[in-house]
Amino acid sequence: MPQCARYEGQDPDLYGYCIYKYAGGFETIEQVNLQCGKAGTWENDCRHAWVAGRMNASSGVPMDTLLEVCATNADCAFELLDFRPSNEVTVQIKRCNKHAGEHAGNCIRHAMQRWYYTKPSASEVKRIAELPTNHPDKVGYWVAAIVQCQGVGECPQGTALGNRCQNTVDNFERVPSGCPAATKQPLPHNRGRKKNGGAKPPSAPESSRQVGGSMPSNRPVRRPKGSQPTNTAPKGAKAKGAPPPRPGSSTRPR
Repeated sequence: MPQCARYEGQDPDLYGYCIYKYAGGFETIEQVNLQCGKAGTWENDCRHAWVAGRMNASSGVPMDTLLEVCATNADCAFELLDFRPSNEVTVQIKRCNKHAGEHAGNCIRHAMQRWYYTKPSASEVKRIAELPTNHPDKVGYWVAAIVQCQGVGECPQGTALGNRCQNTVDNFERVPSGCPAATKQPLPHNRGRKKNGGAKPPSAPESSRQVGGSMPSNRPVRRPKGSQPTNTAPKGAKAKGAPPPRPGSSTRPR
């Protein structure tokens, strides 16, 4: 691309960084594949930047397309899945397992927390509790919360998920205040503030963390050595929102 031509062949890291900075303006998947494929060590971040500007459903870009662009970038896929989750918890869990890589467990935990807020019926609890899962601890915790704290359903018997569920039920019996809130609640420092006002809430304990609805904006940035290209959209290109800083690691709660 002409905006980065002066770095090509001179400094591969700076050239890749330049491409990444312009990724938000790429118009087609073909352009993403072509240009990000030239970004070297910045390719994952280049793809992540393009996806970040299209995470809202209003972008019109299908979920499967965005996941395809994320490719093997687990940070990209996790943020996308958290920002635009499926309303069907089993679909979300499958996507977490397939695309979220090292973040699959947390992705599933967030999916189960959203499911908990829907106040599922006993038959729905049974359906989810009997599903095979690679993360019985994440699923079992929230099944137990519904069984003990909402008084709906029961833990399955003879499975790893059932054991985790029953242990968690016992804990909630001993300490009822440990039950998570039945509805999504604002964190204490945000209570009384306008919906679009105030600072982004920090991480909170597992039972009170809010999931989805915002993209991280404070990830650390790795800058290439030497001078840096400007953060100006290419002439004639439509800006699709500012690309995110390079994700050194996911800032989602573990």
